[in-house]
Amino acid sequence: GVIITNIDKGSSGEKAGLKIGDVILSVAGKEISSISDILKIINEGLYRTGDFIKLLILRDNEKLIMELELKAIK
Repeated sequence: GVIITNIDKGSSGEKAGLKIGDVILSVAGKEISSISDILKIINEGLYRTGDFIKLLILRDNEKLIMELELKAIK
């Protein structure tokens, strides 16, 4: 998994309810082990700006599913 160390104010992550210290275990049902894994999934062409993508998160030893809206990079 990937540990969240920073969340920008007003970002999709903040709006989805992600918190610093959360661990992202999977993105769109695919297990991840690095930031590059996340970018590969998002950039493989299956998702567009405005789409929602499911994240499996570990927080305080509890697994949570969150939906994150993809936004254009500014």
